[in-house]
Amino acid sequence: MREVNHEQLKKILKIAYRAKRSYFIWGAIGIGKSYSVKELGKELAKEENREFVEWNNLTKEEKLKIMENLEKYFIFIDQRALQFDLGDFKLPKFENTNGTFEWCIPLVYKAICDKRAKGILFFDEFNLAPPSIQGMFYQIINDKQIGEHKISDGIFIIGAGNRLEDKANIYEMPKPLLDRFEHLELKIPSLEEWTKWALANGIDHRIISFLHFKPSYLFKLDEKSKDNAFPTPRGWEYLSNMIEKINDEEEELLENIISSNVGEACAIEMISFLKLTKNIRIKDFLDNPEKIKEIDKIDLKYSIICELAEIYKQQEKSLDKIMKIVQFLEPEFAILCLRLLKTVNPKHFIANAKKYEFISRFEKYLL
Repeated sequence: MREVNHEQLKKILKIAYRAKRSYFIWGAIGIGKSYSVKELGKELAKEENREFVEWNNLTKEEKLKIMENLEKYFIFIDQRALQFDLGDFKLPKFENTNGTFEWCIPLVYKAICDKRAKGILFFDEFNLAPPSIQGMFYQIINDKQIGEHKISDGIFIIGAGNRLEDKANIYEMPKPLLDRFEHLELKIPSLEEWTKWALANGIDHRIISFLHFKPSYLFKLDEKSKDNAFPTPRGWEYLSNMIEKINDEEEELLENIISSNVGEACAIEMISFLKLTKNIRIKDFLDNPEKIKEIDKIDLKYSIICELAEIYKQQEKSLDKIMKIVQFLEPEFAILCLRLLKTVNPKHFIANAKKYEFISRFEKYLL
C-alpha cells in the first residue's frame, strides 16, 4: 500500500471527491487521520462556497433548520461503526392503506439522501467494528444507497482505521468490503512537517523546543512498555491544551500531566529539559548577546530558545534584545527561534521583524 504525507493525502482526497470515489485511510495511532479529514472538509466547504457544519455538534433543532436549507451547508458527519447495531440504518414504517411498509432511516441519513446535500460521511475507527457490523456498509460505500434511499452525489464517503501492527484490537476487513474502497496509508509526520503544523496551531513552544531536542519522542510506540500513555502527535496536542491552563500554584503537577498524556519516560526527560531553562541566567545573554556563542550543549541551546520565546510572550519590548541573540545562533537554531517568536506574538513580530537586517537570510523559512 502506498504511503503519503498529510499534504499529499488531502490533495488525493480532493481528487477523489471530484471523482466520487470512497477512500479508506490507514495509519498509526494518533497521527492525525481524523484531523486531516476534518480539515479537508473545511477546505472543500470553502471551495463549494458553503458553510462548514459538524453534524455531531448540532442540536436536533439546529439539524432540522439546516435540513430546510441544505444547499447552503457542507455537512461533516463523524460516525463510529462500532457503535452501530444491525437495525440502526433502517426500521420498517407500516402503511395501513395497503399493508405494505417502507424503510425509515435516521435523521442524519435523511439529510445526506437529499439531492441538495454536500459533505463528508466519515466512518472513523471503522475496523474496530466486528464483521457482522462491517457488512452493513457494503451498500452504503459501493452503491451510495441505504435501502431504497439514494445518498446524494455530493456526499464523500471516507473510512479510517489503524493497521494490524498497531495492536489496536481491530478486525480484519473482508476482501469484498476492502474492494469497495480506494486505500492509502498515512505516514507518521516528520518533525519538520509536525513543526509546521504545530507553529500554525499554537502548540506550546516548550513542547516544540523539547521535541527538536528529542525528535524520537514525537511518536514512540514501545510494545514492551506497560505504560498506558505514550507519545503521539495527538498526545502532544492534548498536552499543549492542558499545560497552557496551568497556573503558578499548579506547576508542581506538570510532571504528572505530561506523564498522563505522553508517558512516564517523556515526562522525566521533558521535566529535566525544562529545569535547564530555570537554571540558565537568561539576563546574561540579553545583556551580552555574543555570550550565546559560548554555549556548546544542544540541550542548553534549545532551553535558551524556549526561554526567549516565553520572555517575548510576556514582554513585547524584549524583541530588540532577543533578536541580537538570534543573529549569533547557528542557522537551524535561529530559524526555530524566529518561528517560535512569531508563534507566541504574531502581530507584533510580523510588524517589527523586517527592521532587523539579518532577518532577510531567514525570511523564506518563516511560516
